[in-house]
Amino acid sequence: MKFRLIFTLFLIATVGAFAQTNKEFVIEGKFADEKAPGTVFLFYKDPVSGRPVNDSILLDNGRFTFSGTIEYPVYAKIVYTFNGNILYATAADQRQFYIDHGKITITGRQLFNAEIKGSATQDLLTEYFDIIRPVQKKMIEVRTDRDDIYKPYSPEHRSLLDRRLEELSKEYNRLSMDFVGAHPDNILAVDMLRSENATHPENEQVEVLYNRLDENLKNSVPGKRLKREIQNKKRLTRGRVAPEFTATTLRGESKSLSMYKGKWVLLVFWSPTCDICRREAQELKQIYAEYKEKGFEIIGFTIEESKPEWEKAESDLELPYITLSDLKAWSSPIVEQYKISAVPENYLINPDGLIYAIDIYSYDLMETLNSVLKK
Repeated sequence: MKFRLIFTLFLIATVGAFAQTNKEFVIEGKFADEKAPGTVFLFYKDPVSGRPVNDSILLDNGRFTFSGTIEYPVYAKIVYTFNGNILYATAADQRQFYIDHGKITITGRQLFNAEIKGSATQDLLTEYFDIIRPVQKKMIEVRTDRDDIYKPYSPEHRSLLDRRLEELSKEYNRLSMDFVGAHPDNILAVDMLRSENATHPENEQVEVLYNRLDENLKNSVPGKRLKREIQNKKRLTRGRVAPEFTATTLRGESKSLSMYKGKWVLLVFWSPTCDICRREAQELKQIYAEYKEKGFEIIGFTIEESKPEWEKAESDLELPYITLSDLKAWSSPIVEQYKISAVPENYLINPDGLIYAIDIYSYDLMETLNSVLKK
């Protein structure tokens, strides 16, 4: 079981108000402490070219200003650091928000709860967050309860908590898709559909809601990008052939997916820096021990660019199954091939090399393996 916000953590190029003719934006910020030293960074992707844009400015009496030109409103990240080194930025010193055309003001003591005015798209995003917040809170509570190692829950009780999480996840999805349907002419509709399509390609609602979008939105650059992504994801649905790939082990041995034909394979995309991935790996170790002699294999594709980090994670976790990587992190053609936008994500592949299930975890995975390995 994994928990993902509809908005993935990477910045997504977006579309907004199409009546705009002035493409310029100005961001004016002011911290409550006028004597605060430091640097403010702004990151976003050009909504047309996809090119990363990075900007920074020194605080002047607690104030900062950014300006630029964008074809469409875009989701951005702003970060404050007292010494100019972004590695020292805390969660309270960061904020993601929409840059709209025109003037935007950001005021507050810290960025994470600063007041943002002037961005109609950001206002709508806040409205969406208010809608889903109660469900998010329940999901966090159930997950925290389930993952508490000091509570002597039986496997059956933990499975009940897994199912409760699944119910809440469905409610989260319903609220999100209802929100998309209520705003077919807005930027958030494109963003939310792109994210849902990336994480749940089997959700037929994505294409239904795409077809209901405003024509101007569908004909925009990001709208056309969404259409391509929907078409690409159709190739990765259940019953389709799992794309072939070749990558290497830590020892430099070349391995291809096709080498495992004839077995049930769980292809897991994970990252050493992902806490949820590491917790899932502990569960997978137990599942692997139970089913490896029955024709089941796990392949962990490591999304990382540092071999030492990959090696350390595999050693710390004592993984008994094979892990592969091309050390290209999120630029990997294999990550692109499988349209991975967040981790963990997995594909259960049958002995014929066909996708049997997508994003299957814990109890559901064991129940499926019990069924198919008896055949």
